[in-house]
Amino acid sequence: FGEKKGPRESQAEGVVARAISRTAAELASKAESHFQSVKSALQKWDWTNAGKQMEALAQTIKDLKRTIK
Repeated sequence: FGEKKGPRESQAEGVVARAISRTAAELASKAESHFQSVKSALQKWDWTNAGKQMEALAQTIKDLKRTIK
C-alpha cells in the first residue's frame, strides 16, 4: 500500500523540484526581458525588432509551460 520512500528518493525528488523551479525562474526572467525589449522597440517604432522580440517571447513562454508541466 503506502510504500515509504527512502531518504535518497526523497532527496532526489527535492533536487529535481529545485532544478525545475530554477529553470522556470530563469525562463520567467528571460520572458520579462523579451517583454521589456518589445516595449522599447515599439516606443522607437522599430517594428522589425518588436516582431522578433515577440517571437522570442512566445517561444520562451512555450518553453516555460513545458518546463512546469
